[in-house]
Order: sequence, then structure tokens, then C-alpha cells
Amino acid sequence: LLLRETEWLNTLSSILSGSWSAYPVQDLEESWKIVLRNQFHDIIPGSSIREVYEDSKLEYAQAYDLAVKAWKEASQSLGRMTGQQSFAIYNSSSWQRNDTVKINPNTTGELLWKNEAGEVLDAQQTSDGAWLVQVDEVPSLGKSSIFYEEGTNVTSSSFTVSETSISSDYYDISW
Repeated sequence: LLLRETEWLNTLSSILSGSWSAYPVQDLEESWKIVLRNQFHDIIPGSSIREVYEDSKLEYAQAYDLAVKAWKEASQSLGRMTGQQSFAIYNSSSWQRNDTVKINPNTTGELLWKNEAGEVLDAQQTSDGAWLVQVDEVPSLGKSSIFYEEGTNVTSSSFTVSETSISSDYYDISW
């Protein structure tokens, strides 16, 4: 999956930037060759000698390093294409996704998160200052952008909380 994801990110980055000059052809080709070479029919079922597995482990590590390097470069390139108070959410799946993303915007205070249509998104700040943001309908093999601004999201809750209890329409819990 790493190589598929890496190729997809690099292709998307090249298309959006209008240039294929940064596409890591050699690194990806070498990584694929290593992976395919180590798919030999004696390696997979475990019928090779110990030295074959030692070599394949080293080669898989090399393939992994090449792919991760290419993935990081594409990811950084795509990150530079977004604005200062926005984040692009990429979906490499062949289906539309709804998911929670963890974002560290490197800013403090209360933030209000919105999608491209300006709709307020469900979000929660974690104890380490990052944000968990629910992003819906990210298109298959595509991207959505989310934005933040200073402010708070005032939502109603079905929970009633006190120092010794929490209640909802379904549960009453006391301690």
C-alpha cells in the first residue's frame, strides 16, 4: 500500500503543480523492483534458506526507505499548495470517505473549523493542543479543504453534567 499511496500522491502533486520534474521516477522504480524481486516463489512460502530471508529483510527496508522518502516529498509539496489557515485532506481510496483527522495548526486558542461550503465542522481540541476534526464527503481519489478561524462552536448537547453525575435521555450515571 505504501508504494501505491506514494505513486498516487506524487502523481497528484505533479498534476496540481503542472510539472513532472519532481516526480521520483528512479526511487519509485527501484523500490518496486526490490519488492517484486523479493516476491520470489521460494521466499513467500518460507522454503528458502535463512540467508535469503536475511537479505530480503534488508532489501525490504531499502524499498521502504525509498518509498517513504518519496511519500514525504510529495506530502510536503502538496502541503505548500494550501493556505495559511487551511488544510487539504486527501483521499487515496476509490470511494468517498468520512473520517476524523488530527491536525496541529500551530496556533493557540479556540478555533472554529469549516469546510469548503462554509459549514461548521465538528471538532475537539486534544490535551496536546492538536485538533480532531470530522471531515465528511472527501471525494474518492481527490481532496477537500478545511479552514479555521478564531471562535468557538456552540452546540447543544443531550448531556447534563455535574460534579457527581452525567445524564442523557438514555442514561443517568453518578459517582
